[in-house]
Amino acid sequence: MLCTAVARLLIAGLIAACGLAATACKAPEEPLRVGVLAWPPYDLAYLALEEDLLDPEDFRLVGFQTPSELVRSFRYGLVDVMFITSHFAVSTLNEVGDTRIIYFIDVSLGGDALLARPGVDAEDLKGARIGVEVAPLGMYTLVRALDELGLERDEVEIVNIDTAGQFNAWSDREIDAVVTYEPTRSQLLDQGAIELFNSKSIPYEILDVVVVNERTIDAHRTALVKLVRGLDRAISMYRSDPAATIRTMARRQAISAEHFSLAMAGVEVFDLTANLDMMTGDTRKLLDALEKQCRIMTEAGMLVSAPDLTPMIESSIVEQAARQ
Repeated sequence: MLCTAVARLLIAGLIAACGLAATACKAPEEPLRVGVLAWPPYDLAYLALEEDLLDPEDFRLVGFQTPSELVRSFRYGLVDVMFITSHFAVSTLNEVGDTRIIYFIDVSLGGDALLARPGVDAEDLKGARIGVEVAPLGMYTLVRALDELGLERDEVEIVNIDTAGQFNAWSDREIDAVVTYEPTRSQLLDQGAIELFNSKSIPYEILDVVVVNERTIDAHRTALVKLVRGLDRAISMYRSDPAATIRTMARRQAISAEHFSLAMAGVEVFDLTANLDMMTGDTRKLLDALEKQCRIMTEAGMLVSAPDLTPMIESSIVEQAARQ
């Protein structure tokens, strides 16, 4: 009887030891990979990490030079989250059927633009070489700019130049005009460029959003809620002391605080309260804006057909973040 009891104790001890060993050897959960671009409002995510509003063990920000590179990485699972414009989000919906928008970062109100060389007006653009990244955002901005200026696409020469190469293409006089966004916009204006069109003329047509897929929502809901809350706190910090936070964020972009301030003036940033209202309140405004984008993109040949947008806006992350 004693031997049996001792044996049971030994077996129990071995089981417990194995359990502890398994726990100790279990690999820690990988941080959520968040893809971002050089667009000033996206730097709020870096600010959140630097100010301990987000735990660096939970998130890893991955920088990309062009939206197309970021979308490809998202499509193939190399990043879990995208900070991107709604045009790219809509485009991926046909390819990645469970694409979801969980947060609206900002709306561009001047930050995206068509710039031309001094002395060039709308009439002079006929036959001009216009540099643009031939991707959803660049082509959408070009189509809307030409429409506002009374020109057709076949009246200009489109030169495909990634965003990262636009400043050099301008300096080398490879192009007569360019479709670009901040911070390149402000840098080229300093070089004497003339603004013929900007996104202030098309309110709610260029939205920046946080995009994930359903698998990421299911597997990382808690982390996504933390991400949304961290962004909201970074926005609060920016609004309470814009000068100080702009100095911090501008250092990452290697541009002056003045340029960064001008860039931020060209957007309206959305906090958690605004997101909650847009997603659970007047969602028709958002759907109208997205549907208009799809209609224009389809007419311009950027989309084969307009997707069903209703399930694309996923409010549960914002709702959960607002309750905490």
